[in-house]
Amino acid sequence: MIKRYMKIKGQMIKSRTSQTAGLVCVFRGQAWQRLLKVLVISFCILLISFLGLAACAFKSEHDFPQVPDWPAETGQAELPGNETSDGGADEQPARPLLPGLPEVKDEVQLTAALPFGEDALEMIRLYFLASHSDSFSAPDAITADHQETYEYLRLFDAPLSIRLESVSLEQGISGEQTARWAAANNMPDIFYGFPSFSTLSQTAFLDMSPYLADTSWINPDQLHAPLLKAGRRHQMQIALPFLATAPVLYAQQDFCRAQRISLPDQDWTWQDFARLLDILQQHLVYLDQDMSVSTYLTMTHDQDAATTLLSAGRRVVLANPLSMAEWLPAQFDPSLQWMGFDPQDDFAAGQTATAAASISAYRQRNPASSAAADILETLTAAGLSSLHVSQDIKESAGFTQAFIQNNQALLWFDDSSRLPYWMQLRQFQVTPLLLPVQSESPVPVADMSEGIESERPVYADDDWLPYLHTLMSLIEKPRLPVQLRMLSVSAQSAHPEIASRLAATIALDSHSLMLQSRYQLYEGYMPVVRDEAVWDVLVGRQVYGYRLRSLEPLLSSAVPIGALGVDRQSLVRQIQSDWSQALFEITDSLPLRRELDIEDDETAE
Repeated sequence: MIKRYMKIKGQMIKSRTSQTAGLVCVFRGQAWQRLLKVLVISFCILLISFLGLAACAFKSEHDFPQVPDWPAETGQAELPGNETSDGGADEQPARPLLPGLPEVKDEVQLTAALPFGEDALEMIRLYFLASHSDSFSAPDAITADHQETYEYLRLFDAPLSIRLESVSLEQGISGEQTARWAAANNMPDIFYGFPSFSTLSQTAFLDMSPYLADTSWINPDQLHAPLLKAGRRHQMQIALPFLATAPVLYAQQDFCRAQRISLPDQDWTWQDFARLLDILQQHLVYLDQDMSVSTYLTMTHDQDAATTLLSAGRRVVLANPLSMAEWLPAQFDPSLQWMGFDPQDDFAAGQTATAAASISAYRQRNPASSAAADILETLTAAGLSSLHVSQDIKESAGFTQAFIQNNQALLWFDDSSRLPYWMQLRQFQVTPLLLPVQSESPVPVADMSEGIESERPVYADDDWLPYLHTLMSLIEKPRLPVQLRMLSVSAQSAHPEIASRLAATIALDSHSLMLQSRYQLYEGYMPVVRDEAVWDVLVGRQVYGYRLRSLEPLLSSAVPIGALGVDRQSLVRQIQSDWSQALFEITDSLPLRRELDIEDDETAE
């Protein structure tokens, strides 16, 4: 029994061992199969990834949309007569360059007189073409780096070429350039400059209104209305505002620091301005450096003595008060425009020249212009400028055109476009002050009684500054004066709609302005669009942009300086010449109280 049991047990153990070995073999086979499957799947994944990377090498990081299949530039020379290599004609089909425009077969060619370089113009050209495509994504173009933006925009390229005529950012097209182009009947399609364009007749400008009526740029939410209106004449939009600058009051910082005179901050008033003039004049009198009217008039009989007086380190408080004549009336009356004209006035060149020929005509225009003329006369009679000094004596005393740079003036007006020049001046340090935009308890000039005239001083040696304070109190609602640089389209343009749209893209399109900032910041200039991002990029990055940034809310009520069809530069020269002489004669005729007292004493004896 025991033997039989051991035999049966041995057979069972052998059977179990065989089964276990079989199971081990089965499991080993399945493991190899699984491993093989993993290897195959991994190889497929690697192969697919490699093919994907290879395909991406020919694409941008953006998922670019489909674009019009204009013939791409291959770098190969064109065959004569547009023939293919097999001798057949390769006529390109006519198609519109932009949606909704007539079909064109050949390349569209434009000429533009603009204040930036070829690289910037090429980027704007590509953006202009891309922006008219439904598949264009503006954020992709703006947020990408420079090279990616360029490669992306190139996908929308089309047969449009623009020949650049470079012009000055500050001055725009010059009279010489305009005369040359007009004589050759070859005006650029688009040109940049001041709104006057004085050497051109109105017929030289294209009315862009029909071509921009359906665009989103020409609306109050995008653009400040007074600036757009400055480009209209007889209901025609013949110019588009592009960039704006503002007058700035520059102060001689070294003198103020030495005399411990605190200059006002940006939230100052016109009464603060009058007080600043008073303080500076008092310091000059204390230092015996003033140009007192009474002292000067007592020496007019002796030109050598007057010349010696002015040569002895004399300074003026305000160098160029006549520059206020263009925008001062609008400070008193918010309804008035440049030079105190009513908005309904027709700015005909002859009419404006006649009206501005004399300060008396300027005074008689309206109460606001009369108050402005009073201020100019008071500034002269108070001896704050050099207008009461004859030109011969000023030249003998060294008061040349560069007397500001020669440290002979404490305050002077100039354009914000001149910020880089004055802030980098080596002779002395300069502090820029934005014009006052507030007033203390104003008295409307329309309600001005005749009593204010009774406060006007009579004698040259009176204190004129209290009267100046009274005049400044009449400023009701200060308005920011701005000088515009504009874009216009020639009436001779063979492609008026394309040129009009391109001009609007350059001047008013937010993304276009942001692309331009990659090439040029327009130091001292402001855009005319209502877009915080554009102001942050185009103004906020300027060296002195933090001062101009605060002016953006004021553009909605700004006073544009100049007018279409008016030669502003000639007008300014006329004011400087004729008005200076008129103010000199008025001051020269003022009696001296001291001389009258002496005559009375002699009569009594």
